[in-house]
Amino acid sequence: MTAMTKLRPAKRIRVTVLLLAGAGVPALHALAQSDCYSDVVGTWRGPVLNGLGIEDMTTSFSIGSDGRLAGTYHIEDDVPLDGTLTNFRETGPCSGEFRWRDRDGSGTVRILFQPQLGRFVGRWGLDPAAPSNVFDGYRRRPPIIS
Repeated sequence: MTAMTKLRPAKRIRVTVLLLAGAGVPALHALAQSDCYSDVVGTWRGPVLNGLGIEDMTTSFSIGSDGRLAGTYHIEDDVPLDGTLTNFRETGPCSGEFRWRDRDGSGTVRILFQPQLGRFVGRWGLDPAAPSNVFDGYRRRPPIIS
């Protein structure tokens, strides 16, 4: 009985260590990302290339329970289109790429966030190597170019 008592505390310690290490993973990941991402949380509106033309899009970003940036988008079209932005991977200061997915397919969207300017500039495509289609957002309407 004495030998069993000695084994139990060791097992408890080992289990506790594993639980604490596992519990800290999302927090560590969130801390690894720049403060920029907390500034991009919310709703943005802007142009997106959809089909043969430019459509209005509303994009919303949030921080997921895993500490990663995630999003959804809604494209105003004859047949409105909703999609998701997942699997965020930081590629530089205040920039990264998502996996986009909607009823028409999936691919990569790369975004450079500029929250201090009230905008993000993005490009999407089916080919992850060179997304080239417009996917931009603004906190307020973009300036009119004359």
